[in-house]
Amino acid sequence: MKRNLYLFLIFLLTMSAVDVFSQAVSFTAQAKTTVAVGERFNITYSVNAQGTRFKGPQFSGFNLLSGPNQSSSTSVQIINGQMTQNVSFTYTYILQAVKEGNFNIGAATIEVNGQVYQSNTLSIKVVAASVQQSQQQQQQKGQQQVATNDNEIFIKAFADKTNPVQGEQIIVTYKLYTSIPVSQYTIDKLASFNGFWSENLNKQNERPNQNNEVINGVNYTSVEILKVALFPQRSGALSIEPLSVECIAQKRTQRQRQNNIFDDFFFNPFFESVQNVKLDLKSNALTINVSALPSQNRTSDFKGSVGSFTINSEIDKTNLKVNDAANLKIQISGKGNMKMIEEPVINFPPNLETYTPKVTDNISLNNTGVSGSRTFEYLIIPRSGGEYKIPAFTFSYFNPATKSYQTLTTKEYTLNVEKGQGGTEQGMAVNMVSREDVQYIGNDIRYIKNNIFPLVAVNYSFYATDIFIYLLLLPLLLFVLFIIIWRRQIKLSSNTALVRNRKANKMARNRLKIAEKFKSNKEYELFYDEVSKALWGYLSYKFNIPYAELSKDTINQTFSSKNNITEELSQQFVNVLNECEFARFAPGDKVDTMDKVYNEALDVIIKLEKALK
Repeated sequence: MKRNLYLFLIFLLTMSAVDVFSQAVSFTAQAKTTVAVGERFNITYSVNAQGTRFKGPQFSGFNLLSGPNQSSSTSVQIINGQMTQNVSFTYTYILQAVKEGNFNIGAATIEVNGQVYQSNTLSIKVVAASVQQSQQQQQQKGQQQVATNDNEIFIKAFADKTNPVQGEQIIVTYKLYTSIPVSQYTIDKLASFNGFWSENLNKQNERPNQNNEVINGVNYTSVEILKVALFPQRSGALSIEPLSVECIAQKRTQRQRQNNIFDDFFFNPFFESVQNVKLDLKSNALTINVSALPSQNRTSDFKGSVGSFTINSEIDKTNLKVNDAANLKIQISGKGNMKMIEEPVINFPPNLETYTPKVTDNISLNNTGVSGSRTFEYLIIPRSGGEYKIPAFTFSYFNPATKSYQTLTTKEYTLNVEKGQGGTEQGMAVNMVSREDVQYIGNDIRYIKNNIFPLVAVNYSFYATDIFIYLLLLPLLLFVLFIIIWRRQIKLSSNTALVRNRKANKMARNRLKIAEKFKSNKEYELFYDEVSKALWGYLSYKFNIPYAELSKDTINQTFSSKNNITEELSQQFVNVLNECEFARFAPGDKVDTMDKVYNEALDVIIKLEKALK
């Protein structure tokens, strides 16, 4: 009966699996069939399976504003033992109609499991704009024609250093100068920081600094709209592209003159009106000339830290017993890119069991840049008695103020571990029990044994039998096996690249779990920062790249050297980083994008793990 039940369950699971995987691939295109001239609309391509090599059609007769923008969703349902899985991948374009007429949009293509699929074609009719739409377009056009000269409102970018060394902190400030009222502003496009590691110095929901300044005899109100700390990751001339800002300014306008006798009286500043004008402003570009770090006097343990630092270490106890725990803390403090400091590499004695250190950051971002401390806490458990020395740890960095390499050294600690007395106490307890048992058995009546027990021949001797020899050799074999495993473990531990590669996925997932908590608590800045740390940390651990050498150029170079990583997957990784960076800097509500960024980060790490297996 049970066998038939098991066969029936296997049959149900098989049919469910067949139903899931036998769905036909569907690739469709959707869009409005009628649009007006000047109207913006979406074209969406949907496929119910994961595909590659998506290629969109030509959009003749339309302005392509954005796309393709990719998104995905997955849902699994089990109803009455029947499992259904729905997967949807969408590619969206944003177009704008230019002229009237009937237009045909060809089919897009995508490759799924090695087979190429085509979507349906689309026919879109473009009609003339309605009266209301024409008025809105004319109004927008009129607002754009209300000119403001460059002296009335502009954005300027400043850098406190233009000739730093690689890894040195630079503070870039963007100021909005205006002599006319501004009702609101929004960062439309973040400046490109290619070649830099960036940190936002503006605090969340904090009112920006506002001052009055006089430039060329004109009074301006200056607003500090963005301040960032940049750390150049390579040498050479690095360009910072302009920051784009969209703002609404109040511009005084006069009604048109009718060339009659009343205009001489009414056409004066008293009868001027105020009109809201939408302006697109761009800051100036910056060029930073980065010098390479000198090779002279560079120490072997230098990992790319640049700034001014101090080091401190402490251990909670040096006298302990076997299996007791001790805590060793190493704290690096100072000013510079604290988040690039890697965990110390300490050669602990083999009989001391240690774990991956707990990292605690106490880093502040303010107008002076990035400063604070990073603490590494090691849990140490001795497994045998004796005296053990924990060697000193050295930390090297480049000081831009003195233009030289400097090395900091921690203390050397000696652990005195006492042997446990558990064995002696256990032996005493056994002897006591044995004596009591003997007395009890001697004064009591034995019960009759009615169970079956094996009989042994009278002349039987266990000595020199096969089992005796096997048991005699077993401890020796176990000892040899222990030595082999122990030496292999030491070899693996010394291979830092292999250890970091194995820890990459675990580290990234732990970071994403922390980010999920920040997401639940709506701590936006900490959420995006933690997702960014997860992605950069995964790249550093997986490919053994120091934090100081990480950049978007490094991503492209590293992924292109791996045959299993497609260009689409590499671009997806960069896109998630860009979304985190933009969300951290851009003002406004970040709740809507948090789930999307989290899911995309988790998805790209899973795909990379599969590709690198």
